[in-house]
Amino acid sequence: MSELSFLAIIGGTIAYLDNYKRALVKVSLPAFFLLLLIDLSSLLELTDPAGYLISIFTVAVQTIFAINIHRVLILGPEAVSRWGVTSWTMRETLFTAYVILTVIITIPVVIFAAIPFIGILIALVGMCWIFGRSSLVFPGIATDHEMSIGKSWDMTKDHQITMTLVVALLPVLLGLVVGLLDNITDALLFTSVLSTLATGVTVAALSTAFKMITTLQAPKGEQRV
Repeated sequence: MSELSFLAIIGGTIAYLDNYKRALVKVSLPAFFLLLLIDLSSLLELTDPAGYLISIFTVAVQTIFAINIHRVLILGPEAVSRWGVTSWTMRETLFTAYVILTVIITIPVVIFAAIPFIGILIALVGMCWIFGRSSLVFPGIATDHEMSIGKSWDMTKDHQITMTLVVALLPVLLGLVVGLLDNITDALLFTSVLSTLATGVTVAALSTAFKMITTLQAPKGEQRV
């Protein structure tokens, strides 16, 4: 099987975001505003206990934010309520657990950072490669498929470079735009809005990759999501 191109995923992401823009706005608004409030809470200089609680709450909100986007883009607007996921279930717990597990399995790669001159680059590329190979577990779980990191690795074996670019190049490009505008405006709220939008676009790209790869790997005559 030929490798899916990075540009194909970007083009598909733009098309899906345009097709489902109204539904995405509705289901994402609650989590979007909560994430903005969380960012603004950094101005309060909270103590450690409160800071830990805010961190846990942030992960929960980001999980719901991502799951809503995945479900709309992969299953359609009818797969979520008007305002998106509003309760915590085993699906959200599994999603969060796999986020933590994916971070853990990248830890051994960090040791390459100790190599002089090129160590940091090797470590970063290695981490992005692992994230890319594992990343389809998230849209899969969000849409109630039986998924695991092992299955994600199997699905991405023919698309390793593309998936590495999706989780590395796209966030970097979006981050550069956010950083540039941050230097121009120096406004926390504006930067927070852009950062959250950038996260949403990256999540949408993973949804697109999941749809395209499952379609490519489906038996002839069978359509999968």
